Amino acid sequence: MRLTKEQSEALLQKLAHLNSVCPLCGCGRFFADGVVYQLVECTGKTIVMRVGTTFQPVISASCEQCGYTILFNALMSGVITMDYLENYVEPPPQA
Repeated sequence: MRLTKEQSEALLQKLAHLNSVCPLCGCGRFFADGVVYQLVECTGKTIVMRVGTTFQPVISASCEQCGYTILFNALMSGVITMDYLENYVEPPPQA
């Protein structure tokens, strides 16, 4: 699932508001890749996916200098809403 440009910018504004600095290199510049990922439970060699199982949608921000990556809960951060998730339609591939 892709974020809109505005949603990606909202995440970066939240980071700027927190005066976020990379804990590895001290850089203060992050970028968001604009993708919502899903954390899935793994056990051994299998991936557990059960009907009715909740998932955690996360978005990432990475340091522009060293690549250190932070994950944020996409819903709790306020960048996306449950309504957005439930009504999301994948855009057609670009030719």
